[in-house]
Amino acid sequence: MSNIKQPYYGSSQVLNNYFAQLESEYILALNERKHGSYDASVNSFSSLRQKMKQTSDSEGKALMNYQLCYTLNQQGRYHKANFYCSSLESHLSQQHQENFPIDLALRVVANNYNYRGDYEKALSLYRKLLANMSAQSDPSGIYNDVGNLLAELGQFEQSEQYLIQALLARQDEGTPLKVAQVEHSLGAMYKKSKEFDKAINHYQNAIAFMNSVDTGDEFMYKDDFVQINGIFDDIRNENFWDVF
Repeated sequence: MSNIKQPYYGSSQVLNNYFAQLESEYILALNERKHGSYDASVNSFSSLRQKMKQTSDSEGKALMNYQLCYTLNQQGRYHKANFYCSSLESHLSQQHQENFPIDLALRVVANNYNYRGDYEKALSLYRKLLANMSAQSDPSGIYNDVGNLLAELGQFEQSEQYLIQALLARQDEGTPLKVAQVEHSLGAMYKKSKEFDKAINHYQNAIAFMNSVDTGDEFMYKDDFVQINGIFDDIRNENFWDVF
């Protein structure tokens, strides 16, 4: 409904009860985040979390921890996110019956470890996720995350393996935007490993996929042009013309 700029509220709205109020606030927080109002979204989710805590609703509190972990990760406030991510991880370790996908929850926790530089814990959690993921789940995002992490650690051969798996999965079922994301990851990995010809090829692929979609935002793929120019600068500066 938000895509056609119409409010959405569930059947509970007819009852005009406390649950209906919580539902309205939750939808508002999601829409605030969708439109880039991260501070407002964090405040809304925090308010909901406090209400869940007051009513001893452990499942509702866990859901708000997930949303705060995810939102603050997106905002780049990784150390503030850590409090909510850790609370979420602790809750999940207690084998509760969740009302939201556990694989998504564990992924945002793993991402937070990754963003804060705790690569060992991040890798352990990513691999645990892949080993226990249901057949209905899409592993391509986790493959992409692991590939990017391994590239940061300089483990380029393993990074390539994960990113190729992500690319193949998204070429089969992903949207052009999702394919472009992995093409960008491959470009960044090959740039780090100084395989410049491959890096340029994948950055160009990312740009081509982005151009095939009318996103209305030219900055979504501007970085790939910057990276390509940077590669040519690296080649000029380090006399790597022979790689071509």
